[in-house]
Amino acid sequence: MTATDTDPVLIQSALWNMISDIAVSANVFVSNRPSNCTLTDFVVVDINGMIVDKAGHARCVCLVQLFAKDLDQLGTEDMGKLSTMYSTLLDALPYNTSPYTFTKKNQVGRRDSLGYHATLVNLDCLIY
Repeated sequence: MTATDTDPVLIQSALWNMISDIAVSANVFVSNRPSNCTLTDFVVVDINGMIVDKAGHARCVCLVQLFAKDLDQLGTEDMGKLSTMYSTLLDALPYNTSPYTFTKKNQVGRRDSLGYHATLVNLDCLIY
């Protein structure tokens, strides 16, 4: 591990590349979701907290937000789409792209006010 390996932008980039490579969604954004979105699905990746340096390696928690457009105006969740996106992500873990290894930590679901349901997945990132 070098000092630059803990650069948040490099970690976000590695996470963005992972999500793109495993084809969770064709639409991947870093840090923020689009405000006026008409996409049927998309992913937002970011670092969820700080990077902690530990004798020879570092760790951080990354957040992968999987979004799927509701099926109707009543807010019916597109469970099939979210399940497929979630399964695609989990099937790729642990994901290693030197100097980063991503593994699943936990997840939670939610609905937003813009007509999307989301599964929020925290990943542990080991920086070696």
